[in-house]
Amino acid sequence: MDTTSPSALEPTSAILGSTSVNGCLRAILTKRELSQPTGQPLFTYQLSESEYHHLRTSLKNQKLPTRLHGDSSWCAAFCLFSAEWYRRQYQGGWSWSGISSSLEFELDANQRSKVIKTGFKYWQRTVSQYNDERHSFLGSVFREGGLPYGLLASEGGRFQTIFKRILRVFDDAQEFGQSPFQLVSEGLEHLPEAFRQETTVDLITNMAELLLRLTDEYNLQQQEQPANHLDTQLPNWRDLFPIPLDVDTGSEFLTGLLTSASVQRKDKSKQTKRIICRQRLSNNGDLSFVAQIKLMKAIPMPFKREALINSRVELFIQEGNKVIAELGIGHTTFEGETTKVILRTPACEFRRQAIEQDLYLVVLQAGVELHREEIANSDLAINEMPIVLKSDGEHDWVLGQGSVNVKADQLKAILSKGSTYTAEFPELCTSVTTEHCQFVHFSGEIKVDYYTEDDEHDTYVISTRQSAVLAEQVSVRGVKLQYDSSTGQPIYLGLPTITSQEAHTELWLGNKPLGETHQAGLFGIQSVRLKASGNRTMLRKRLAILPQSFGIELKPSKQANSGFVDLRCERNLFVSIEGEQVSYKQTSIEGGKRITVTAEGSPPADIIISISANLMADPIKIRVPFPASGALTFDKHGNRLANRITIDDLLGARIQFFPRVDVAASYHIELKGPARSRDASYYWEYKVADKVLEVSLYEFRHRIRELLAASGELDDEIRMVIGGSGCREQQTIIGRYATEAQQLNDTVSFNVKLEKELFIKPELINLADPAEKPHTLQQRYSNGVATGVFELNTRLSQPALIVPSNNTQLAFRAKFVPSSEPIEHSSDVKTLNKAVALFHPVTNPNAIADVLPMLANDFNHSSWRFINDLFANYSHLPMATFEVWKAIVTNTTCLSALAFKADKPSQLMERLKVEFNVIWELIPLSIWRSHTVKYRKMLLDIGLPEKVVDNKVKSKLETLSEFTPLFEKQCRALIDEQFTQQTTNLSVVFQYFLPEWSQDLMRVHLSDREWPKAFGYDLETWCQKHCESLIHFEVNRSSHKSVLYFPIFAAAVACGKVQLEELSPSLYPIDYFHLRQIVEFDRHWFNPVFQSALCVFSQEEA
Repeated sequence: MDTTSPSALEPTSAILGSTSVNGCLRAILTKRELSQPTGQPLFTYQLSESEYHHLRTSLKNQKLPTRLHGDSSWCAAFCLFSAEWYRRQYQGGWSWSGISSSLEFELDANQRSKVIKTGFKYWQRTVSQYNDERHSFLGSVFREGGLPYGLLASEGGRFQTIFKRILRVFDDAQEFGQSPFQLVSEGLEHLPEAFRQETTVDLITNMAELLLRLTDEYNLQQQEQPANHLDTQLPNWRDLFPIPLDVDTGSEFLTGLLTSASVQRKDKSKQTKRIICRQRLSNNGDLSFVAQIKLMKAIPMPFKREALINSRVELFIQEGNKVIAELGIGHTTFEGETTKVILRTPACEFRRQAIEQDLYLVVLQAGVELHREEIANSDLAINEMPIVLKSDGEHDWVLGQGSVNVKADQLKAILSKGSTYTAEFPELCTSVTTEHCQFVHFSGEIKVDYYTEDDEHDTYVISTRQSAVLAEQVSVRGVKLQYDSSTGQPIYLGLPTITSQEAHTELWLGNKPLGETHQAGLFGIQSVRLKASGNRTMLRKRLAILPQSFGIELKPSKQANSGFVDLRCERNLFVSIEGEQVSYKQTSIEGGKRITVTAEGSPPADIIISISANLMADPIKIRVPFPASGALTFDKHGNRLANRITIDDLLGARIQFFPRVDVAASYHIELKGPARSRDASYYWEYKVADKVLEVSLYEFRHRIRELLAASGELDDEIRMVIGGSGCREQQTIIGRYATEAQQLNDTVSFNVKLEKELFIKPELINLADPAEKPHTLQQRYSNGVATGVFELNTRLSQPALIVPSNNTQLAFRAKFVPSSEPIEHSSDVKTLNKAVALFHPVTNPNAIADVLPMLANDFNHSSWRFINDLFANYSHLPMATFEVWKAIVTNTTCLSALAFKADKPSQLMERLKVEFNVIWELIPLSIWRSHTVKYRKMLLDIGLPEKVVDNKVKSKLETLSEFTPLFEKQCRALIDEQFTQQTTNLSVVFQYFLPEWSQDLMRVHLSDREWPKAFGYDLETWCQKHCESLIHFEVNRSSHKSVLYFPIFAAAVACGKVQLEELSPSLYPIDYFHLRQIVEFDRHWFNPVFQSALCVFSQEEA
């Protein structure tokens, strides 16, 4: 085809008047000032209605060429028309019949394959493939058409409503760890099947992201008319979207979506709080709620660097005193006196278990609590005061409690069953009473009266007229006891300060103003109210209050099963002890009481001390550790920890380290790797002076997985050894599995006794297609009693695994089940689906590995969806369960490509880091550069404007900086190869700072018992031979060599100056474990030295 532009004198209308297909194509390109195709999706050409009809006429009138694949113009026109037909006229189904009917001729399958291949080559586009490696010709054409706007329009406003919801939660979903693809898939699940195709989901995902990117790039959230403003800044912005714009509704649709994106961004920019807690009603029947917690990405913390072992901490959410959600691992940074924790996933969502309890943000390191922070107004006291909710069209969100004024069309209030209310406009008020409460929908104002058994009366006023005080504007602050109540509630020493932003409020205690309450009446479990004018109650809280002088101290005795609780207070207290098989007696001591407690047998984890300082109020029940001695371990139920457990059993498990009488105590926890991992271990030391130190074992699960990865075997186990301060050493074996599946003929059973609180839910999954829904195995019953035997009577066309479901309470090892039918072998395997089906550890061990280079070189390869589906659906299983992950970690190029192609890159990279000891810092700079170029090209190929692409690439590199300092700002120029412009002699700068950094390292780790020391001699030898001029620090001990030299060697590996194998010709999983220990020992040393050496080496090469 002649791709040169026709003469400027030749009007476009004249060309369109031509009936030739070739002339029609030339006209389409010329009108867009193109001499040849752009290589972008066909929808980006944005054919007008007249061009579309003219193209159809030309194809109908021109006979099919004899040699279809030889006439590229005709093939290209057919592809363009078919894509445009899908965009304009598609109404459902998976067939060529609609296109054939419109053109009034039909191509057979053989002809279509030739036409599509030739046409796509003309347009510089790629034909998609199915998972079984067959070409998806129809799917490719539909993908090029964009969104089926005809079908979309037939949905009316439903699609637009769904799309606006996707925009509203798009950023939040990523913060909560949900991939954009997953979010959009779930959002479209109730629409026709055409919207649930992978290509359509991808398009809508890209549309949502592009709308938000345009909003950011052009500051549209500040504009009253975002679309009009963008029209002046980027006139062709609508052409970037896969819908026809010559239809008025298409342009209006995009304008509406852009406005929604701008509003969403405006709302998001207002969120500057340290912690945001939102809760929504998920089920009216049982009053269940779901909570969302969002933290600042870099959240300030009160602890100092001296309190840390290393830079890595872990954050949890507790409900009362129980962990209910994980925020994951964070890394500390220091700016002057300020400590901040940087979070990869700064948000979580979870179902509440006990809504009346407060939520807490907890920061742990080595199992010890560094920080605990109450999340304000997170308790939902339905029996104390109304809960007010507002609907966003999808969910009912909690606005506040007590008296709430907020401007809204309608609100919903949840009231206790015994309360009464009066409505300003009864005709605008409806109510429903359930087993637990009343639901009242209303507009205007309602007055709600609550009565208690103590003859206390509260009147709450809830209004939709104007925004005023919400619950979050009422705060409770005071000095707290170091122990909580039995339900996890804080106990205040003295009356806390309760404040409100509303003026003229008064604090009441019980049914009296605070000023009229006798001093003794302050203590115990008290109903504290904040009242405003008109006897209106703003807020009511149940607080536990003890005298300011109250103190508690636990002391061990010489007997292992007994100890002392010393209580001191200026007031008289009535005390009792609650606990199974625990006896006690009280004696007077100076300033208080001593309680001697004795356990029958082994001491329990905790005892409950019931204290009354006011006989007119309910007593306060304090949960404290039993005052034993030495070290005690307990499971989540408070029973002694078993000698053999799984990683899952660590949740809720803890160790209590007790102080010794009149002397400081020292304890240790050591995790020892499997026997085949030689000296792989972790060691922590704990100093205990005057109070019990509680250590959470759950926080060690990542370290345990790292140790298990050091051997590379699924069935291996590690040993946890606890000892110190004269106590008998305790040992616990920890592995991945509690049992294994036994297959016999058509049944599967487990060699473990199933108890009532435990259940196993095995599933059969298709190894060759992780997107396929798992098949749940049905359990056999005998006289209504579960037997623990499951039916396996499914005929398999692909190899499968029997695995535990996501909510199985008992972990078991996956069981391989071969295909029931022979699988056809092929020497030319191009997809992971086929490779996994053909893999065999003996006869075909490289089947998967041979496909991975194709993925690394082609970011549009269909098997990237395989990888994302595998992680999305089976991330609850150990990664070593799947041969795909094992193969990927041995292919550096494909491994690093995951960072660009994964739907959830942060979560996947962290899992690989933990479960395979992947060291992201050692991936060569040249590979990262190559992938960045491919990623950029992939974004440009889908039609994104260059400015948006630049910022999307920048955002991606910022995400990667959380895993390797190579991508931090100091080294970013190395990626885009702008580093040659540097003129400063960086070697001199490096030599200047290195002594100070090394001295700081020594100071911080002066008391450390162990430093990682693997490869110390080899690292020293290489560094002194190849970069002696950079070594400006003293090595005081041989055990310090690895930590001091490895950042420089790692930088040399990243620059391609040396191969990692120079340390050892054969590197095993244990070696990567040791190297990761060196990296993580002190990030505040490793990162700056690595970055500086990287820049020095790059400057030398330039």
